[in-house]
Amino acid sequence: MSYEVLAYYYDDLMQDVEYENWFHFFGENCKKFNLDKNIEILDLGCGTGIFISLLLEKNYENVYGFDLSDEMLSVAYERLEEQGHNAMLFQGDMTDFQLEKQFDVITIFCDGLNYLSNDDDVIKTFNQVKKHLRPGGLLMFDVHSIHKISTAFNNKTYSTVEDDYALIWATFNGETEYSVEHELTFFIQNEEGSFDKYTEFQKQRTFPIEKYKQWLKDENFSEIEFLGDFSKENEISTSERILFCAQYCG
Repeated sequence: MSYEVLAYYYDDLMQDVEYENWFHFFGENCKKFNLDKNIEILDLGCGTGIFISLLLEKNYENVYGFDLSDEMLSVAYERLEEQGHNAMLFQGDMTDFQLEKQFDVITIFCDGLNYLSNDDDVIKTFNQVKKHLRPGGLLMFDVHSIHKISTAFNNKTYSTVEDDYALIWATFNGETEYSVEHELTFFIQNEEGSFDKYTEFQKQRTFPIEKYKQWLKDENFSEIEFLGDFSKENEISTSERILFCAQYCG
């Protein structure tokens, strides 16, 4: 998985993503479990820091970010600095992180968990999350649905054209069940006015809802709830994104 180029165009490509929906989901669950704004929050797979920035704007002051990509974290750092925000950012692998600190809430939003290629890595991540949550703490995350993997990402090609760059995004069926491979080809304008070509590859995989629930139960999580596309009213079978909230029993 590479973000050497994508990291610097990620925000442009995510302009239509409604981060307020994630914040609403986050806020509703904090309210349900009587968590106030003094809580400590860790955003795993924080990317360019968009959700962290939103939390800070909403007066959650104790926010930490964690991501595998140095490039993503560099963009996040610049964003937060420009906005006058202060948040601790860490680089590493979510399947094996050691921060020697516990949190009240850990989030893994915007399908960050789907970049784990096998069930062992998902289980390892849940285990590490458990170690970093205070008793009664919450884990909130979302994943691509099986429906989305098999329709929106089923050998489809998308494109974006801007003044200084263009992107051709091709998706292919992955080698394993419920997986997809992405080929992102960028054409980026250089100082001479011509365009340089860059190609990056990514893989994503999802699992049935019941598997996620069982893995959470095995790590001593309870009060496991899920919904499709940010609403309890939506039909799970046709939703593209499944959101989970689970409480660590301690």
